[in-house]
Amino acid sequence: MKPGALLPVTPYAWISSNPMPPRQSSGTFFWLILIAAFIGGGLPVAIRIGVEALNALGFSCARFVIAVVGLVPLVLLSGRTLRSQLRLSPVLLGAALANCGNVIFFAFGVARTSPVLSQILYLLSPPLICLVEWLFMHEHIRRIQVYGIVLATLGAGLSIYARLSGHLAGEPLGILLVALAVLSYSGYPLLSRHARERYDPLLQTFTMSCITAVVLAAVATLTGQTTISSARALVEGSSTVALWRFLAAAAYAGILGGAVYYLCIQRIVRMASAFSASTVLYLQPATAVFWAWLVDGTLPSPLLVGGGVVSIFGAWMTSRRG
Repeated sequence: MKPGALLPVTPYAWISSNPMPPRQSSGTFFWLILIAAFIGGGLPVAIRIGVEALNALGFSCARFVIAVVGLVPLVLLSGRTLRSQLRLSPVLLGAALANCGNVIFFAFGVARTSPVLSQILYLLSPPLICLVEWLFMHEHIRRIQVYGIVLATLGAGLSIYARLSGHLAGEPLGILLVALAVLSYSGYPLLSRHARERYDPLLQTFTMSCITAVVLAAVATLTGQTTISSARALVEGSSTVALWRFLAAAAYAGILGGAVYYLCIQRIVRMASAFSASTVLYLQPATAVFWAWLVDGTLPSPLLVGGGVVSIFGAWMTSRRG
């Protein structure tokens, strides 16, 4: 889009148009961070319900198939401009494969280590992305953002510590697989950043979801974790309540945790940077408290609430752009 050109007015302009003026950007993408973190906090609950009924790869595949179905109406309503971009590029393929790696490595790794240790490893992703952007992409990192990283890491660490109910040990293979998942997760926003000037956030999310669904289906088939047979057994052997609980979890993980979550991430990358998108990880341990209370009736401890407040303030500091 040429400088000074009017922004397109579409029903989904907040996810598809060019970035908003700088004076509005900081507040806007901070709210997008909060929305993504709130959705991401509920993903472990939804995935736990889904994996108990199916299997890790099968449910992950179903999640992104549902995301594709949810994104199709937006793609059809997007107009000729978006549809004219529907061609695969190495950058889009790389970003999609990075997301596939995150899902696959985590699915196999979390079973061999503790969930708390996995969360701690994922906290390494934002500083890693920040370092890569600073060293190789010439991204300017302001001092207040560095302070925000420290505060957000501290708050997320407090939230995780407050939920600690076991040891942090894990098999070396499990730790390695989760570490590979973290690296893959870090690669997704970095590669998406390269495509943000050429490709629409909706297009990137739709392409990523399609490729992820296809790759996960292939891996699930090769490893014997097929979805169709597991789904048939679920329908035939589950009670009505359990079936509706599973369907609700699948809808949440696919529509909100697949389509909306990644649209927010892509929009944050477009408006700010890959590092800004990764700060969602700092807030997810705190927002998970709400979902644990809603689903399991677990009341948060004062330490957990305090950690959440510190995380939110730190994430707000990282969103300051001057």
